[in-house]
Amino acid sequence: MSSLSTLDPRLRLHAARLATVSAFVASLVFLGFLVPFWIVLIVAGTMVVIARVVRAFRAAARKVDQILAEELPPSGRIG
Repeated sequence: MSSLSTLDPRLRLHAARLATVSAFVASLVFLGFLVPFWIVLIVAGTMVVIARVVRAFRAAARKVDQILAEELPPSGRIG
């Protein structure tokens, strides 16, 4: 069993977010040694835009699921 699964869900969210941000920053630092700074900025901006688009799609999917759950009757009941 993972020690991360024993954490409070709020702490697990923060741990996952910290790991994601750390990986993002580490990849930008590594990329910074290989290419000019403006290319690093373009890559960083692109990654941020992609993350926001994915977050928006997930929020929209949750909203659609919520609306469908409220509007449609349960599968066993017609009426």
